[in-house]
Amino acid sequence: MMTVFASTAAYLWMNSIQSSIQENVQSNLQESFTGQLTSFTLISTICNATSDNITLIMMNTGSVDISSGDLVVSLSSTTGSTLEIIIDSGFAGIDAGDTVSLELESDYGITESSRYTVKATVPGGTMMSDSCQGQ
Repeated sequence: MMTVFASTAAYLWMNSIQSSIQENVQSNLQESFTGQLTSFTLISTICNATSDNITLIMMNTGSVDISSGDLVVSLSSTTGSTLEIIIDSGFAGIDAGDTVSLELESDYGITESSRYTVKATVPGGTMMSDSCQGQ
């Protein structure tokens, strides 16, 4: 009787471990594949010295939608010094194959004729960078 009880308990314990491992593997694979299928291109980056705005024209070149959430944009000097980080909490995402234009307000004080590097990171962590010249 004790042997039957012990073997049943061990069987149930092994089933719960297997189920937990399968769920974790499935979740990790799904996150990994979604990250690999998410990609975008910065078609144009404009740094406007007059209005202190950064305009990004972004195209979703991936095969999955880019979800809404925080779009993080960093403005850096060409030497790599971070000058400003802008977080657009109202980023609505981009459907696969679509293009959007975003105008972001900068507090840095973009200077005419100065070159900058702009790095955009979409929800999920995919990042793309481009350069612009203050105009």
